[in-house]
Amino acid sequence: MIDLHIHSTYSDGTWSVNEIFTKAQKVNITALSITDHNTIEAYNEIGKKPINFAGRLISGVEIDCIANNSKIELLGYDFDDFTILDAWLKEHYSLEKNKMFRRGEYDRLLKKMQEYGIKNNCDPIYENQEYLPHTAVYREIKKFESNAAFMSEAEWNSLETFFRTATTNAKSLFYIDYTGLLPSAEEVATSLRKANGKVFLAHVYLYGVNDHIQFIDELWKNEIIDGVEVYYTKFTKEQTDTLCDYCKQNKLYMSGGSDCHGDKGNINIGIGYGNLNVPESILTEWIP
Repeated sequence: MIDLHIHSTYSDGTWSVNEIFTKAQKVNITALSITDHNTIEAYNEIGKKPINFAGRLISGVEIDCIANNSKIELLGYDFDDFTILDAWLKEHYSLEKNKMFRRGEYDRLLKKMQEYGIKNNCDPIYENQEYLPHTAVYREIKKFESNAAFMSEAEWNSLETFFRTATTNAKSLFYIDYTGLLPSAEEVATSLRKANGKVFLAHVYLYGVNDHIQFIDELWKNEIIDGVEVYYTKFTKEQTDTLCDYCKQNKLYMSGGSDCHGDKGNINIGIGYGNLNVPESILTEWIP
């Protein structure tokens, strides 16, 4: 059993690095990657002290970026030049840069609501708020039943659907053009490869694009990705099979993981909601 998509307290997970290793060891994970958002601080810690894990540790990170004007995440794996990647991440995803991104995201969501006359009592400026922009806006939208007319039933009933699909779907009223708010997918891929890493597209079926396979196709043909996250907690068997066939036909690498955030979301390390099974054999193609 392997798990190549886990978050620690260095980003938005609830388990420390040591807790992750302890829990992974307990359930017999044989290969593991900590993939925190926009930081490799977990590996800076790991490099300074022994780890309580007998399996294979694969370096990893999950990076927010822009592709086709939509926000996506790319997974970087197996990099070994930590210094160069750490410096690039700290330059482009510093605390101040993150504040600027959140403000820009919030402003664009407010403009969308103003444009369509969507009722809300949102603060005019995003500054030190309790919730992230999407959450703050969604909570306000839900206070007015009449706003349901502006959203699909799935978007209205689920914050995650609103966050993941509405703002990345060009046909949605809440679609955001993220240009200028984050580095491009090309920039991220270049930086990961300078660190001798490999680039994978994370959880493609969570994005609100019209054609998911075409979306992968464009990234692959533009030499942005080396592989795809094929096995994922929220994928159906049919979705996983489709991605597996695509990768085999196009000679792309495959990865997979739970996207475990510790005690958040009822997603268990290694098995996701209970039936995730990422085969270790996929590593033979891209791990020496």
